[in-house]
Amino acid sequence: MKDLLLFVPLDENVRGQREFVPLGVLYLSSYLSALGFGVDVVHGYINDISPGYRYYGLSSTTNQYSRCKRALSHIRLIEPSSKIIIGGAHLNAKYCVETALQDGWDYIVVGEGEVALRNILERKCLDTVIYGTPIANLDEIPYPDYGKLDITKY
Repeated sequence: MKDLLLFVPLDENVRGQREFVPLGVLYLSSYLSALGFGVDVVHGYINDISPGYRYYGLSSTTNQYSRCKRALSHIRLIEPSSKIIIGGAHLNAKYCVETALQDGWDYIVVGEGEVALRNILERKCLDTVIYGTPIANLDEIPYPDYGKLDITKY
C-alpha cells in the first residue's frame, strides 16, 4: 500500500482548468518524496481516484469544496481504512474549518501543508485540525515534482 495520493479536483463545467499545473500539491509531493514517502498526484476527476493508499490528501479552493466532499465519500467506499486529509485555500477561513469538521474529514490542514502532512504521515498528530507552520527557508523545499503529472496536458 502506498503512503499518499494527493488529489486536486477538476470541474467539468469550467474551461481552461489545465492552463496552470497545481503547484501547491507538486511542492507537497516533492517535499514528502524527498523524505522517503510514496506519493502520487491526481489532477482530475473523482473517478480517477484509485484505492491502495494509507492517506488521501485533497486540496480545495472554495469552488472545489463540493467536489472534495464527493471525493471523500468515494474514498470511504473504495478504501475505508484510509485517512482522508483536506487542505488548501478554502480552509483558511474559520467558518470553513468549522463546516469541514462536521463533514467528517480525518484531518484538516490550515495553512502551509508540508510539515503538517509530514507529521500526519509520521503519525505525530492527535488533533483533527492541524495548523501548518511556514517554511522559514524556502530553499529547503525541493522544486515541484512535475514528473507526477502528464505535463503535455497543460
